[in-house]
Amino acid sequence: MSSTWPEYANEPLDGGRTWSAKFDSYGDAYYVVTLSDGGNVVATFMAQVSAEFAGDQWSEPGVSTTLRARIASRAAPGKIK
Repeated sequence: MSSTWPEYANEPLDGGRTWSAKFDSYGDAYYVVTLSDGGNVVATFMAQVSAEFAGDQWSEPGVSTTLRARIASRAAPGKIK
């Protein structure tokens, strides 16, 4: 498997907050998520998101969309669920 997994920058949340995620490793997909508020970093944490749904098609555009939604659901509360 290639190491080119999607990464995300300045994804919007509520109240002017944003999140960014950098791929770390796979089995499931592990991302280092940075939560910012008004441009200031307020939290950084590791998020584990299942990528099993992708099978061998993990680089397809729909996979990136699904991963974005799964990471956002962990970033929104500002902490690990």
